[in-house]
Amino acid sequence: MTSEQEYQDAIRNMSLRLEAEQNAKIEAQNKISQMSGYNAGKEPNIIEYQLDISPTLDRIYHQLSGHILVHIAGGGDKWEEPKDDRLKILSDYGVKQIMNLLSMYISTDTLLSNLTEEQVYWISYDFGIELADLMFNRYEVFYSYPSPEDLFDLYKPIIKKDNLNITDKELYFKCVQWSREELQMKFRHYPMQVLMITNKVFINLTRAIKGQERESLRKQYNIHQSLTGNPIDNIKQPTLTKPSTWN
Repeated sequence: MTSEQEYQDAIRNMSLRLEAEQNAKIEAQNKISQMSGYNAGKEPNIIEYQLDISPTLDRIYHQLSGHILVHIAGGGDKWEEPKDDRLKILSDYGVKQIMNLLSMYISTDTLLSNLTEEQVYWISYDFGIELADLMFNRYEVFYSYPSPEDLFDLYKPIIKKDNLNITDKELYFKCVQWSREELQMKFRHYPMQVLMITNKVFINLTRAIKGQERESLRKQYNIHQSLTGNPIDNIKQPTLTKPSTWN
């Protein structure tokens, strides 16, 4: 007859084996999580990451502003103001107006919508038409160019220093001409800018066709749960019964 001590030892040995199996499964699960880009013990917010449109809007803002992306010696990148005024096509007012419009189309509400392909087409089409009209009818405030007064203040000291025989009236009329020419040069970018901005809206709207963005989030969430779920919960605990030979 098996003693009670032998029975307890057998129970303890089976518990140790079960614990070892569980630890091995946990270690394997952690390796899978690391290989899949997930940090075990710290669950990333997949939904927040996928629906974060801030990087998209931020990049569009810098591009419209004519900012230059430069590499930092210590590592990383940053946006800087252009040293060449010819690279600054839109005025600060124009950039802000366009970004206000884009923020109403490139948003989480839009991404989580359920649109048809025809709806995406017409929304993008209407946006492009209205944007083109707005920028065309108010091109004097949407584009960056020096005013006649700014040019006059710039060239007046030079005229005086070089003792040029030009009156203030003649100089001002010349500055008006130069200002107008600069505006015309900047306005030549108008067709390409309307096309580029409209394409940005269209591309983001396509993510909402047939609710595919919501479906993608659901699939990503299920995959994340399967990778980061507690392995112990999935282990079927054996029932320890006392063998008949121990009776």
